[in-house]
Amino acid sequence: EQVPILLQEKEEEEQGDPHALPEIEFNELEGTEKSVRRGTFPPPPDIFGPRQQLESSETNEKVSEQAASIITTLAEFGVGAEMADVVVGPTVIQFQIQLAPGIKVSKVAGLSNDLAVALTVSSLRVEAPIPGKPYVGVEIPNPKRRGISIRTILESPPFLENEYDLPLPMGVRVDSRPLTVGLEGLPHMLVAGTTGSGKSVFITSCITGLCSFRTPEELRLILIDPKRVELSIYENLPHVLAKPVVSPKKAIQALAWAVREMEQRYEIFARAKVRNLKSYNEAVLPKARLPHIIIVVDELADLMFTAQKDVEDYICRLAQMARATGIHLILATQRPSVNVITGLIKANIPARVAFTLPSQADSRTIIDISGAERLLGKGDMLFVSSKYPRPLRLQAPFIDEKKSLEIIDYLRNVFGDPEYVDIEEQGEESSSGGDPSFADDPLLEDAMDIILDTGIASASRLQRQLRVGFTRAARLLDTMEEIGIVGPPEGSRPREILVDGDRAREMLRNVSDQDY
Repeated sequence: EQVPILLQEKEEEEQGDPHALPEIEFNELEGTEKSVRRGTFPPPPDIFGPRQQLESSETNEKVSEQAASIITTLAEFGVGAEMADVVVGPTVIQFQIQLAPGIKVSKVAGLSNDLAVALTVSSLRVEAPIPGKPYVGVEIPNPKRRGISIRTILESPPFLENEYDLPLPMGVRVDSRPLTVGLEGLPHMLVAGTTGSGKSVFITSCITGLCSFRTPEELRLILIDPKRVELSIYENLPHVLAKPVVSPKKAIQALAWAVREMEQRYEIFARAKVRNLKSYNEAVLPKARLPHIIIVVDELADLMFTAQKDVEDYICRLAQMARATGIHLILATQRPSVNVITGLIKANIPARVAFTLPSQADSRTIIDISGAERLLGKGDMLFVSSKYPRPLRLQAPFIDEKKSLEIIDYLRNVFGDPEYVDIEEQGEESSSGGDPSFADDPLLEDAMDIILDTGIASASRLQRQLRVGFTRAARLLDTMEEIGIVGPPEGSRPREILVDGDRAREMLRNVSDQDY
């Protein structure tokens, strides 16, 4: 089934733009000036659900008793300390302890089980020390736990006032302060967590936050969902480049397509004499801007078990090189074993999120330290990145499926149906070895007829009329150049047509007879 292409140039634009950068032929992911059809953008706040206050709760008598019990228990084991502060957050209560001079911080961490018994709690985590403070943190579950709606994060100053290209609503800290990070700075992210830990809801929140504040001209998505259920609701989201990919074979084609897109963008940047996507988009006209592309994989393990070598190769190439081109990865898995998150993948993706995991070994695989096995589930998570080398405990925002569908419908009314790109076809082309001749392409004669009838020899014309991707259209033109029907590229202008219709058809017949 043929699908529409993203690039829709106007007739006069095909004649060449005198203001366009020289020697640049834009690909099918060129931005277009897409008008809002109906409704406002960004969406109104009410569509995201209820708003909550993000103030820390007051300590009560029970919390004061627990604070005293911690100091008493530490003293019983020869650890002198005093309580500096108590922070009651939405998920946990953090007791901030100042140790007496000469007491090793590691001694408190070794007493975590004894503290848990003294406080009669099911889970206890020691943060030693608390980043930026001269204290050791003892964290226990808040018996009056509060969920955090995504609207609470999206309406917070850290999100509204950020200058990121790709803002992610990560969640709130222990002290109820919201955290927003820019995916372009991470620039890729690993996410791991067991069933019920909140991993899939977190992915949904990230997609919702991004697509609700960035247009399809600024951001496009490739969604890979081997489980077939988590990402299927996004089929009609205007930002997607294709329907959610469910089979491992098509997933590999999608990753191959992304590698080829990355390479094409580097070629475009080199001709435009810029270093990255931001510089390029600032230098060109609005119609020529390129969107960020985020590839979301929600179950990496299924792909690795099917075709580990191909998947690892493509992911590592993208992780190493794609940052400057605006292509980013969010990889999620329930099984963070070394067979899934290999050393190569881990080395190239420094930003990682750990939800509840079954063992210390799994926690160390993701964040290089134990602690995720003690998390409380339902969005309780640890986040590490180059900016936060020590695990930062967060409560991820919550959004239910009903709200997600309402937002997708709203965005669809604003921007229209998604414009799919044939990533399977282009993925096959990009992953094939060498540079095979396209003289036997069944569309070659149709392509020749189009340029002879219209008098315009451009890849965008062939894309639109043949419903093919940029790579195939460009290679059809290259083949016609080899045959002698059209001249070489002339920057952003159409190529020169060198012969008339009868001569062109005769040349094409001769090539076919000779098995060109």
